[in-house]
Amino acid sequence: MAAIIYTAFPLPEYRTMLDNALIDLIEHDKPYNVEFKMRRLSDGRIIDIQSLAEYDPKIELCLVSFRTSQNALDRQKHCAIGRKVSHII
Repeated sequence: MAAIIYTAFPLPEYRTMLDNALIDLIEHDKPYNVEFKMRRLSDGRIIDIQSLAEYDPKIELCLVSFRTSQNALDRQKHCAIGRKVSHII
């Protein structure tokens, strides 16, 4: 299994919402499109995140993409992460 290096973490008040959204995606096939805030480890700055995910039950894989928006610059970053569901829940 490949190591994942985290550069930011969701703020604690969003954790329950994020967990519930992921469970709803996997167990009930509900759309996963969430917005939340994260704190960057490099400088402590809080950033806005939009995350979309899809789940493929045949291979038990979640594909997650993230979009960050930084104030007026509105710069975007995209990444996709594939993980076996057993490692997520």
